[in-house]
Amino acid sequence: MAIYTIDDVSLLVGPVEFPVVPGVGLQLPGNAVELDITLPTPDAGHLWVWQDNAPVQVPDNRGTVYHTETGAEQQWILPGDLPSIYTPITWPGAHHIWNGEDWLLDKQALNAAQVEHALSQRDGLLAAAAIRIAPLEDAVELGIATQTDEAALREWKIYRVDLNRIENQEGFPSDIAWPSLPAARRAR
Repeated sequence: MAIYTIDDVSLLVGPVEFPVVPGVGLQLPGNAVELDITLPTPDAGHLWVWQDNAPVQVPDNRGTVYHTETGAEQQWILPGDLPSIYTPITWPGAHHIWNGEDWLLDKQALNAAQVEHALSQRDGLLAAAAIRIAPLEDAVELGIATQTDEAALREWKIYRVDLNRIENQEGFPSDIAWPSLPAARRAR
């Protein structure tokens, strides 16, 4: 005879021994079961659980799992098969989708994110260029621009046009040759 305790998720723990109480005999707690045999070591990747009043081997998927829709990491504590919305396969990161067997890179989502990032970066650089261009244009409009001002204005406008054309580059959005800042700004 072998005695096992049943934990809160139905895992069989043991065999364990309980003391014989003098005058009463062997007293088993409510979460214990007495079996005719000692259970063998479970198969690799499995464990013993108490199910339908009998010991049953089930897969051991306890540990870190990933939500197949969001990739969110979670600790799984239940024995047995995982629900289909979880996988033990590590989520590689953003822009990966679950195909039922593995994570695949969603190239459209990656491209869309790269486009959004590139355009946001471009817009920030365009705004910074506009700040540099405005006083140079003011100097030209007022007739007080120096030759250096006029040359700088031309360089900044070319820079701004080049920035605005990054979408036309062959490698856009993953491989962008960003235009260099005008020399006038680097010198100041």
